[in-house]
Amino acid sequence: MSAVRTFEDYLTNQVPQVDLGQFIIGLGITGIMGTLLAWAYSKFGKSHSNRSVFATNFILTAMATMLVITVVKSSLALSLGLVGALSIVRFRTAIKDPEELSFLFISIAIGLGMGADQKKITLIGFLIILAGYIVFRMRQFKWATATSMHLLLTSSKNAETPLKLVSELLPQYAVRWNLKRVSENANTSELSFLVEFKDVASVQNLRDSLKKQVPDWNINLMEYQGLFD
Repeated sequence: MSAVRTFEDYLTNQVPQVDLGQFIIGLGITGIMGTLLAWAYSKFGKSHSNRSVFATNFILTAMATMLVITVVKSSLALSLGLVGALSIVRFRTAIKDPEELSFLFISIAIGLGMGADQKKITLIGFLIILAGYIVFRMRQFKWATATSMHLLLTSSKNAETPLKLVSELLPQYAVRWNLKRVSENANTSELSFLVEFKDVASVQNLRDSLKKQVPDWNINLMEYQGLFD
């Protein structure tokens, strides 16, 4: 009986001791790391949605996680209560982009590490991950000086699809390209390429050549960054 009472007293009387000054400093560092994470996602992320808006969630997630861990880390009773509280949380909006999920996980990891007073290892790990991600993305963007575009040819007439002709023209103006779509039906025909051009002048030169070679086709060129990721 005494052992049970002792355990109950341990649960009810245990109060986490938090240094307010250290907590404020840690929260500030967490906010800075969250801001850097948000900047990296906005600048180098692959998602075509509004990245700058979504990225603000990383700051709040990191800081909120740190606050929760700071409060419950020294209290078994609060830790058990946290498990019950989180069990009622439901996400109404599915996260469709794996990259978004990865960044959210990093922001949670920042909050966990800072809340557990593991500032040094959290900061070092975060900087290594962030630097590695930026270098990796910049290597993928190294060809971004060339113009990357979506080439779409459409025709409402029963014209023959100029697939062979376009395939012969592209090597003159493009570094690389991918055929994405060939569509033919009774009313319209469509031919779609993703193209990385040598330079801006090559875009106009290809357009002029296509106008001469296939005058019955509508030619649309649209910017499409990240198409070869």
